[in-house]
Amino acid sequence: MKRWGSLRPQLMEFLATKHQTGLIIEIHLDEGEIDESLERLKGYRGHPYESEWLRLKVAAAAATTRPQAALEIYRNHAERLIERQGRHNYRDACGYLKKVRTLYDELGQTAAWTKEAARLREKYQRLPALLDEMKRARL
Repeated sequence: MKRWGSLRPQLMEFLATKHQTGLIIEIHLDEGEIDESLERLKGYRGHPYESEWLRLKVAAAAATTRPQAALEIYRNHAERLIERQGRHNYRDACGYLKKVRTLYDELGQTAAWTKEAARLREKYQRLPALLDEMKRARL
């Protein structure tokens, strides 16, 4: 119907007045507007699980064009998982840390990854299960 161009501004304004930031972020993602998604994500405080899911969705979309932003989202998510404790959380965190390592490598910042991994081992030295999972993941 080719009306989206004229309806979109009204819809976005309506969603903003209803505090539907998550939906606004999804619209930006669907339209390939990564920078706008990242900007809206900064102030987003939705339901914790929805918020995490949406942050990871934005990170996946941003990994190619905004790898530094994706790296930060993945790193923060991994640390939240670690803080929850439990081997399953540590294992999941290591999966995201692998993504962080890959992004550092793609950015040509392998030394920064080495520092980050050392920082995590130092910070969480009293969590042997995490250190074991990191070793198993070859981190």
